[in-house]
Amino acid sequence: MINHVTQEDRSGCGLACVAMVAGMTYRQVRKIWLNCLLGDEGKLDTFGSGTTAGDLVNLLGHIGGFTMTVGRKNYHDGQWWSIADEVAEWRIAEVPTKWGSHWVVKFQGKTFDPAQEGK
Repeated sequence: MINHVTQEDRSGCGLACVAMVAGMTYRQVRKIWLNCLLGDEGKLDTFGSGTTAGDLVNLLGHIGGFTMTVGRKNYHDGQWWSIADEVAEWRIAEVPTKWGSHWVVKFQGKTFDPAQEGK
């Protein structure tokens, strides 16, 4: 089961997605990002410069307990990253937006968007 987590930073969609699949709060994941993985706090507050697929894989690896596959998916406007756990059946997907890209969680046919409250 996935519980929706809303991003608390302008470019914190990736951290919110990790919080959703890990069953953690945004602040717990943000603390790990900043303290353990030497993430850049300024990166989260700068629009359009958030976490990369590599950042999310490192963060999920640090939290542990996931069986991940990483790949790229073709869209009409380019290739976008996808991080999946085949066992838990969730996927963190990079989706194109008019501003660049955005991370969302896909699970059991539903999309959980961290930029939207409870959706």
